[in-house]
Amino acid sequence: QTAAVATAGAVEIEPALGASVRPNATVLIYPWNLVEAKGEPLRPDMTISEATPPMFIAQAGNDRASIPQGATTLYLALVEAGVPAEVHIYQEGGHGFGMRPREGAPVSRDWPKLALEWLQGLGF
Repeated sequence: QTAAVATAGAVEIEPALGASVRPNATVLIYPWNLVEAKGEPLRPDMTISEATPPMFIAQAGNDRASIPQGATTLYLALVEAGVPAEVHIYQEGGHGFGMRPREGAPVSRDWPKLALEWLQGLGF
């Protein structure tokens, strides 16, 4: 089994390698550029299907670089396709909260534990 961790969007698959490189799960943290603008659908180059790996998404609601509407739009597309998914949108945290503890960003202490529990629930 494999688990891919991406910080900026969908995982690219390279079929030229001659072997399956599809991850068994993905963890997206403040995914960027999923939609063009608030209220818009996912970008046309982002295809979600039943073959899409399960995804865990963490996002801050006050992130101005990566709008939370992208995370919610992606989550709804995953649910519609029947892909296991979990999304956490935190009120505060901004962009780039990562894993380091920061004042006013409890998300940085919370999401790694939740992601680990989610991965364990998938059998990792």
